[in-house]
Amino acid sequence: MMRMRLRTNGKCEDDLRDPAQSNRRSGNRVQETMVDSVPFRSLVEPGQWVRHPDRPEWGDGQVQSAVGPRITVNFEHQGKVLINAALVDLDILG
Repeated sequence: MMRMRLRTNGKCEDDLRDPAQSNRRSGNRVQETMVDSVPFRSLVEPGQWVRHPDRPEWGDGQVQSAVGPRITVNFEHQGKVLINAALVDLDILG
């Protein structure tokens, strides 16, 4: 894993210094996160039909796009929803 500094302006930079120190010097708000060196790979592809396991009332949905862990699904009774596949395991329908 690699330690990255995420600045509020959207840029990232490697930083091995103490983030609290650099935060005080620069005045930027800094958020630390651990980033895996392995990219996220979802089994869901555009065009597939899925169901949200915790939201059966949404009905079946068709995957519109899948970019990294972000999956956009158009559900029958909920409309278009952006889902974080790192947090939700969608059920793939036959």
